[in-house]
Amino acid sequence: MQTLRHVLADQAGFIELGALVVDLILAAFCAVILSKTYTRWGDSFSNRRRFADNFLMVTVATTFIIAVVKSSLALSLGLVGALSIIRFRTAIKEPEELAYLFMAIGLGVGFGADQPIISLLVAAFIVSLIWLRRTFRSDERNVNFHLTVGSRSDRTFSLEQIVDILRPNCSQLELARFDDNAEQFEASFLLEFKSFPSLNKARASLQQLSDSIEITFLSNRGIG
Repeated sequence: MQTLRHVLADQAGFIELGALVVDLILAAFCAVILSKTYTRWGDSFSNRRRFADNFLMVTVATTFIIAVVKSSLALSLGLVGALSIIRFRTAIKEPEELAYLFMAIGLGVGFGADQPIISLLVAAFIVSLIWLRRTFRSDERNVNFHLTVGSRSDRTFSLEQIVDILRPNCSQLELARFDDNAEQFEASFLLEFKSFPSLNKARASLQQLSDSIEITFLSNRGIG
């Protein structure tokens, strides 16, 4: 028993408040940059701005947790037990979302371990890679809108009806994702609209399918 107490005492240490504050500020700064990068250059069809808002809290919280538990074996073991009862209730639909979330956690671990220089260099390197990939990518789709059509209660319309409405109003149409389960119906498309009248015509026709239909247009580069 005495030996165990000595081990725990040796593992315990004091957190330098000044260093922790600096790490938290740098972690918040990198989280904001990561959020703006994901919002600007992400390919996810979900609401990227709302998802990116979580990066700040995730990165700062991870920094704080790692800074606290790194000095104590007892706290580390307690953290393992606490994390074992946590479950994600919302599924991550896009692999890109998981990648950015993993980057936010990784940055938090780096700053929490008091490695600001390495963490800043890695953050700059990742953002640079994303920017280069988006700048020089040659397979950019010629679309100007992402469209999501869904319903959580009505199943009276089908995917074929949606496609029949969209095709006459679009110069390009591509089905990107289709979810049909007991909880919801959701279809995501990549579209090229040439004018606002064609967009409004498609929207009005889709709304006539059902009163419970949910329609979301996300602009990629606008209508020229």
